[in-house]
Amino acid sequence: MDKLIPPDEFRFLMAFCIFIGIGVMFWTGKKAPESKMFHAWWYAPLFGLMGGFTTMIGNAAGPVMAVYLLSMRLPKYSFVGTSAWFFLVVNYLKLPLQIFVWDNISFTSLLLNVYSIPFMILGALSGIWFVKKVPEKSYRTFIIVVTILSTVMLLF
Repeated sequence: MDKLIPPDEFRFLMAFCIFIGIGVMFWTGKKAPESKMFHAWWYAPLFGLMGGFTTMIGNAAGPVMAVYLLSMRLPKYSFVGTSAWFFLVVNYLKLPLQIFVWDNISFTSLLLNVYSIPFMILGALSGIWFVKKVPEKSYRTFIIVVTILSTVMLLF
Protein backbone atom coordinates (compact mmCIF):
# COMPACT_ATOMS: atom_id res chain seq x y z
CA MET A 1 0.00 0.00 0.00
CA ASP A 2 2.95 2.32 0.67
CA LYS A 3 3.72 2.24 -3.05
CA LEU A 4 0.23 3.37 -4.06
CA ILE A 5 -0.40 5.96 -1.35
CA PRO A 6 2.33 7.28 0.98
CA PRO A 7 1.50 6.60 4.69
CA ASP A 8 1.06 10.27 5.62
CA GLU A 9 -1.36 10.88 2.76
CA PHE A 10 -3.18 7.65 3.55
CA ARG A 11 -3.76 8.66 7.18
CA PHE A 12 -5.01 12.07 6.03
CA LEU A 13 -7.35 10.45 3.49
CA MET A 14 -8.81 8.07 6.09
CA ALA A 15 -9.28 10.86 8.63
CA PHE A 16 -10.90 13.06 5.99
CA CYS A 17 -13.37 10.30 5.04
CA ILE A 18 -14.25 9.64 8.68
CA PHE A 19 -14.77 13.35 9.37
CA ILE A 20 -17.08 13.55 6.35
CA GLY A 21 -19.04 10.61 7.78
CA ILE A 22 -19.27 12.30 11.18
CA GLY A 23 -20.40 15.53 9.50
CA VAL A 24 -23.08 13.73 7.49
CA MET A 25 -24.24 11.95 10.64
CA PHE A 26 -24.59 15.27 12.51
CA TRP A 27 -26.17 17.07 9.54
CA THR A 28 -28.78 14.42 8.86
CA GLY A 29 -29.39 13.93 12.59
CA LYS A 30 -30.23 17.61 13.00
CA LYS A 31 -32.09 17.95 9.72
CA ALA A 32 -34.13 14.78 9.80
CA PRO A 33 -33.87 12.52 12.84
CA GLU A 34 -35.35 9.64 10.83
CA SER A 35 -33.46 10.30 7.62
CA LYS A 36 -34.31 7.94 4.77
CA MET A 37 -30.65 7.90 3.73
CA PHE A 38 -29.80 5.64 6.70
CA HIS A 39 -32.27 3.07 5.40
CA ALA A 40 -31.28 3.23 1.74
CA TRP A 41 -30.22 -0.09 0.19
CA TRP A 42 -26.65 1.14 -0.37
CA TYR A 43 -25.98 2.63 3.09
CA ALA A 44 -25.11 -0.53 5.08
CA PRO A 45 -23.09 -2.17 2.26
CA LEU A 46 -21.12 1.06 1.79
CA PHE A 47 -20.11 1.16 5.45
CA GLY A 48 -19.43 -2.60 5.43
CA LEU A 49 -17.10 -2.10 2.49
CA MET A 50 -15.40 0.89 4.15
CA GLY A 51 -15.12 -0.99 7.46
CA GLY A 52 -13.65 -4.07 5.83
CA PHE A 53 -11.28 -2.02 3.70
CA THR A 54 -10.03 0.19 6.54
CA THR A 55 -9.50 -2.73 8.90
CA MET A 56 -7.66 -4.69 6.23
CA ILE A 57 -5.26 -1.98 5.19
CA GLY A 58 -4.87 0.04 8.35
CA ASN A 59 -6.62 -1.57 11.34
CA ALA A 60 -8.65 1.62 11.49
CA ALA A 61 -12.23 0.45 11.09
CA GLY A 62 -13.25 1.46 14.62
CA PRO A 63 -14.17 5.04 13.72
CA VAL A 64 -15.86 3.96 10.47
CA MET A 65 -18.05 1.44 12.25
CA ALA A 66 -18.75 3.84 15.12
CA VAL A 67 -20.07 6.43 12.65
CA TYR A 68 -22.23 3.81 10.95
CA LEU A 69 -23.64 2.35 14.18
CA LEU A 70 -24.23 5.81 15.65
CA SER A 71 -26.04 6.89 12.48
CA MET A 72 -28.28 3.82 12.82
CA ARG A 73 -29.12 5.03 16.34
CA LEU A 74 -28.52 1.64 17.89
CA PRO A 75 -29.01 1.39 21.66
CA LYS A 76 -25.72 1.00 23.53
CA TYR A 77 -25.99 -2.77 24.06
CA SER A 78 -26.79 -3.34 20.38
CA PHE A 79 -23.93 -0.98 19.47
CA VAL A 80 -21.44 -2.97 21.56
CA GLY A 81 -22.74 -6.35 20.39
CA THR A 82 -22.78 -5.41 16.72
CA SER A 83 -19.27 -3.96 16.95
CA ALA A 84 -17.99 -7.08 18.69
CA TRP A 85 -19.51 -9.40 16.09
CA PHE A 86 -18.31 -7.28 13.18
CA PHE A 87 -14.70 -7.22 14.36
CA LEU A 88 -14.75 -10.90 15.37
CA VAL A 89 -15.87 -11.96 11.88
CA VAL A 90 -13.62 -9.50 10.04
CA ASN A 91 -10.53 -10.39 12.06
CA TYR A 92 -11.08 -14.12 11.53
CA LEU A 93 -11.50 -13.48 7.82
CA LYS A 94 -8.18 -11.60 7.82
CA LEU A 95 -6.23 -14.44 9.42
CA PRO A 96 -5.47 -16.45 6.26
CA LEU A 97 -4.12 -13.35 4.52
CA GLN A 98 -2.11 -12.36 7.58
CA ILE A 99 -0.58 -15.83 7.84
CA PHE A 100 -0.13 -16.95 4.25
CA VAL A 101 0.08 -13.80 2.13
CA TRP A 102 1.64 -11.11 4.30
CA ASP A 103 3.48 -13.50 6.62
CA ASN A 104 3.16 -11.16 9.59
CA ILE A 105 1.99 -13.64 12.21
CA SER A 106 4.89 -15.47 13.80
CA PHE A 107 5.49 -17.62 16.85
CA THR A 108 6.80 -14.52 18.64
CA SER A 109 3.68 -12.49 17.85
CA LEU A 110 1.45 -15.39 18.97
CA LEU A 111 3.40 -15.63 22.23
CA LEU A 112 2.92 -11.90 22.78
CA ASN A 113 -0.81 -12.41 22.23
CA VAL A 114 -0.91 -15.18 24.83
CA TYR A 115 0.80 -12.89 27.35
CA SER A 116 -1.81 -10.21 26.71
CA ILE A 117 -4.82 -12.46 27.46
CA PRO A 118 -5.13 -11.36 31.13
CA PHE A 119 -5.20 -7.71 29.99
CA MET A 120 -7.85 -8.50 27.36
CA ILE A 121 -10.01 -10.12 30.03
CA LEU A 122 -9.50 -7.12 32.33
CA GLY A 123 -10.41 -4.78 29.46
CA ALA A 124 -13.54 -6.78 28.62
CA LEU A 125 -14.70 -6.80 32.23
CA SER A 126 -14.08 -3.08 32.69
CA GLY A 127 -15.89 -2.43 29.38
CA ILE A 128 -18.92 -4.41 30.57
CA TRP A 129 -18.92 -2.44 33.82
CA PHE A 130 -18.60 0.87 31.92
CA VAL A 131 -21.46 0.13 29.50
CA LYS A 132 -23.75 -0.87 32.37
CA LYS A 133 -22.97 2.29 34.38
CA VAL A 134 -23.14 4.96 31.67
CA PRO A 135 -26.60 6.21 30.64
CA GLU A 136 -27.62 5.80 26.98
CA LYS A 137 -27.23 9.45 25.94
CA SER A 138 -23.88 9.83 27.73
CA TYR A 139 -22.65 6.63 26.08
CA ARG A 140 -23.53 8.00 22.64
CA THR A 141 -21.71 11.26 23.44
CA PHE A 142 -18.70 9.30 24.71
CA ILE A 143 -18.53 7.27 21.47
CA ILE A 144 -18.76 10.44 19.35
CA VAL A 145 -15.98 12.14 21.33
CA VAL A 146 -13.72 9.06 21.26
CA THR A 147 -14.35 8.64 17.51
CA ILE A 148 -13.41 12.25 16.83
CA LEU A 149 -10.30 11.99 19.05
CA SER A 150 -9.15 8.76 17.42
CA THR A 151 -9.65 10.29 13.98
CA VAL A 152 -7.65 13.36 14.98
CA MET A 153 -4.91 11.02 16.21
CA LEU A 154 -4.72 9.55 12.70
CA LEU A 155 -3.42 12.92 11.57
CA PHE A 156 -0.43 12.91 13.94
